[in-house]
Order: sequence, then C-alpha cells, then structure tokens
Amino acid sequence: MNKKAYPPRRALNFLLGFMDQEEQESFKEYVSSVCGEVLGTKGQKAARRWFWSQFIRSLPKLVINLIQGDISMLKNYLKIALRNFKRAKLYSFINIFGLAIGITCCILTLLYIQYELSYDKYHEHAEDIYRVIRARPDDLGPGATLLNGNPAPLAIELKNNFPEVISASRILKRSGLVMHKGSFISERNFFFVDPDFLKTFTFPLISGNPERALKEPSSLLITQKMAIKYFGYKDPVGERINYILSGTNIDFEITGILKNIPKNSHFTFDFLASLNTYFSVFGESNFTWNMNPSHFPIYIRLDKYHDLKGLEGKFTALLHKNRNKSLKEDIRLQPLRSIHLGGNINYEIETNTTFRYIYMLSLIALFIMLIACFNYMNLSTARSRNRSKEIGIRKVVGAERKHLIRQFLGESFLFSLIALIISILFVMLFLPEFNSLVSRDISPKSCNLSFIVAFVIIFTALVSLLSGSYPAMLLSSLSPLTTLKSKHNIIQKNFFKFRSLLVTLQFVVSISLIICTFMVHQQNHFIQKTKLGYEKEHLIHFQLRGALSSQFNSFKNELRKNPNILSVAASSSIPVSANRLGRIEWEGKKSDDSILWHGFFVDYDYLETLKLEMSQGRF
Repeated sequence: MNKKAYPPRRALNFLLGFMDQEEQESFKEYVSSVCGEVLGTKGQKAARRWFWSQFIRSLPKLVINLIQGDISMLKNYLKIALRNFKRAKLYSFINIFGLAIGITCCILTLLYIQYELSYDKYHEHAEDIYRVIRARPDDLGPGATLLNGNPAPLAIELKNNFPEVISASRILKRSGLVMHKGSFISERNFFFVDPDFLKTFTFPLISGNPERALKEPSSLLITQKMAIKYFGYKDPVGERINYILSGTNIDFEITGILKNIPKNSHFTFDFLASLNTYFSVFGESNFTWNMNPSHFPIYIRLDKYHDLKGLEGKFTALLHKNRNKSLKEDIRLQPLRSIHLGGNINYEIETNTTFRYIYMLSLIALFIMLIACFNYMNLSTARSRNRSKEIGIRKVVGAERKHLIRQFLGESFLFSLIALIISILFVMLFLPEFNSLVSRDISPKSCNLSFIVAFVIIFTALVSLLSGSYPAMLLSSLSPLTTLKSKHNIIQKNFFKFRSLLVTLQFVVSISLIICTFMVHQQNHFIQKTKLGYEKEHLIHFQLRGALSSQFNSFKNELRKNPNILSVAASSSIPVSANRLGRIEWEGKKSDDSILWHGFFVDYDYLETLKLEMSQGRF
C-alpha cells in the first residue's frame, strides 16, 4: 500500500505565504523532516494528525505577525509620504488641488444628471402614467407637429371605452387674481383638473379626503406654501377664497391641503380646483370635439398589461370618428418619466429639456476629469523620477519589489484621498451657487447618494492606481545600480515617453474644451445681440388682469402722463409668442392645400412702441 506523502503541498504553501523567504526555507525543512519521521514510525494517520495540529496552532500567530508587519510598514509608508509632502509643498498643493477641482466638477455634474433623471419618479405608478399628445403633419417639413392639447371630451371617452385606462384626467392651467384682505394677488399656477387627477398622480394630502376633495362643486386644494401665505399656520380647511378669472369672480371652499409639490416635477401648481367648477361657470358646451382642442393636456394611467402601439391606434380611431375628418391627426402616448427629457412640444405646461444636455454635460465632466487625472499622473511621474536614489538605497538594504510598489501606490492613494476630502468640502460650499446657476433645487436628499459615493470611491481608487502604477512598476523593476545613477538614459527615456503622451493628451482635451466654450459664447452673443425686427431694449411688458383689462384706455392715458414713459401699446401676445389663429382660405384653393397662419391682436400705438418697420402697406 502506497503511503500518501506528507506534508500536503497546498496547505504548506498557504502557510509559507505568511513568511519571509528565509523563514520559508527553515520552516519547510522542519515540517518535512518531522512529518517524514512520524510517517515512518507511527503511520499516515499519525502524520496527518501532527501536521494539521501544527497548521491550526501556527496559523493565528502567522496572521497576527503579518498584520503587525503590515501595520508597521503602513506607518513607515505614511511617514515617508508626509515627509515627501513637506519637502515638496508646492508640488503637493498643485497635485492635490488640481485633482480636487476635477473631482468637484465631476460630483456636481453627477448630482445634476441624477436630479434631471429623477423627474416624476416619486409618483407611485410612474411607470404606468402616460401623456396623450396629438401629432399632425408639419406644414413646413416632413416631420410631425406635436401638440400637448386635446379635445375636452377625449379623456371621458378614453376612460369609458377602454378598460386598460384606469384613470384619466384633464388639466387646464389658468392665471387669475386671488382677492385676499382687500388686495388682489396674481396667481399663475392655478390648475383646474378632473377628480381622477389624484388617482393618476401621487400628490399626498396633509388634510382632507382625496376621494371627495375634487368632486364637490367649488372645491379647492392648496399646497402648504399657499396655506401659509394666505392663512398663516392655522388649518385653512373650510375657509373660502375668491378667485377672479377672465373678469369672473369664482368663490371656492378649501377642502384639503397638499404637500408642497417636488421641484423635480415636469409641472408644478399651487392650487387645484375642480374642472366641473370651470365648466359650470364658463359652459361645458363651448368645449366640444372640434372647438378649443388645444386647451387640455390629458394624462392617463394604464393597467400593467397593455399594448401601447395598439392603444395608440384605437385612440386615433376614436379621435377620427369624432373630429373633423379633414384633419390628419394621430394620438401618441408619451411615458411620464420621459417628458422632462423628451424636449418641448407645442403647448407645454412648463419648459422641459432634452437628453442632449445630459450627454453634453457628461462629456464635459469626463473631459475635466481627464485633464485633472493627466495633470496628476504627469506630476506624480515627474516627482517619482527624482526619487530614484531613494529607491536604489531601499533595494540595497533589502527592500523587495512588492514593497516598493505598495509604497508608491499607498502614497498615490493618500494624495487622492486628501483630494477627495477637499472636493467634498468644495461641493458642500459651492452647491447653493451651483443650484442658482442651473436653476435647480439639488440636495443630498434628492439624489442617490450611495451611487455617488460608490462612483467617487471607485474613481479615486482608479486614479490612485493609474497615477502610481507606472512609476512604481518602472522604478521597482530597475537594478539598484541603475536607480542610483539618476541620470541614466533608461530612466530619462522611459519617463520622457510617458510624460510626453500625457502632456499631449492634456493639451488636446484642454484645447477642445476651450474651442467648445468659445463656440457657446458666440452662440449666446448671437442670441442676445441679433436684431429681432423690433426694439427690445428699454421695453417692459406685463399682463393686464381684472378691471384693468376692460378699462385699458383709461389706464393707458394715466401711464402716458409719466414723463419717463415714451409710448404705451397693448397686444394679445408678445412678438416671439404668436398664437396659431387658423388656416388661410383663398379662391381656387384645392382641398389638399392647407396653410396655417399665426398672429396676435394689437392696438394703434404698437408700431411706434416697438419701433417696427413696415415692408409694404400701412399699419
């Protein structure tokens, strides 16, 4: 019977991994001789018992010795790093500060991107909510004109005829005046909605019954901000508010208080009133399938199992059945979470943005980070070359290559960690100004901090590895004689090639960013300075509401008495925001010919006030 050789190779090699080279040889001889003696005299079982008993006894002590050795080495590395920091203060400051600025820009950009991607996510059924939009052929191009407005009866028909539609709500945004304590306060975020609005979206009520809050006639919900603005800190439920809309006084009763609407919503409001109240005042018969179709954005909530394309086809068929047959329109369903980054369409409730800006900012942040990394690596490489004598002496006194690699990587990680801490302080310091710059309300609560922290830690570790690996691998691979001769050609040649590559890349990225910045500046200059056809300087416009709109001539005469006012005019819209008024008809017009025209109504002094020039005809 062949006896199994002892000691086992894998177990023995595992123990040897905790020892220095000298200890390994003596320990290997000792274990082999004793194991062989026990195996020969007492047998294989006795040899096995002896080896594993020694393995269990030795392992804790070897681990403790290794940890103690690593701690002492770590202290030594830290001392060396701090000494080098003191010896080259300017170099260390430039290196750390440059990297900190790059990390700060990267974190701020990540916070902004995360905030933009978080729009409308807070709704409980955000994945199942869609906006109903109309698409019609573009008169000026091959694409489609998208309209965020629908006929008033469409929402009711969708809910009644399609079981996939759990809830549907129309929105009508109107600006008016709130009469409070004898004063008139202009309020622009006043929404009239269907009762299903609170079933579609998740806007929690602090007080009030969400099932009945918008069903009762003249019922009104207000946000916490408006409750404090008009009633202080007392409960306003049951109080009444007078709202003047288009010269009509509407009396509302407050039936509930909403939590303040999150800023990362593609629309915000301060008041929610029942749409039935609006119809009772202004007449629902005025809002038919073919009248005022652009007034109503419609949002629907679908069940989990639906065919989106199939529903779009069915909704389009319903629209064609009830609308003017000459209008070639299609219904499209836009997911709620894609609205904010889906660009602006006609009749948006509020201004949106596009994914292009997210991509552009991500690219800029990457470029800034690359510049900071290249600068950090370049300075680290240049500094490491000057420490060749130190490396040579360490090798002469017995330092192994792995120890030198640990030292360089440890110093690099220490510098990167300091830069990370400084960048976090910079982010906390500059975040309010950054919010003001980008017109957002970014806070740590509104972002996924775990993702940000994980990204920054991984990125810092990666920068440390990249910046410290090249000098560590190069210098630790050279012989002591080569490193002690610091002017040796091999060191100069290797470092020169690497640094030249880094400097070239750094200049390429920097010049690219400068060119892009110059182009953006020129575009902004073009937008601000280009003549639009009217005199926009020293021009003020405001909306007339209430009694002023019906007594404009008297108000105009009073304004003219002020010597600082040169001219006064009225219009239904500002020049850059004309409304679509209809289609042009002419004698001999073919049925397929269709031209839309845009315009607005003005008074006699409009030409003089805006300094418009007539091309032909008279004003």
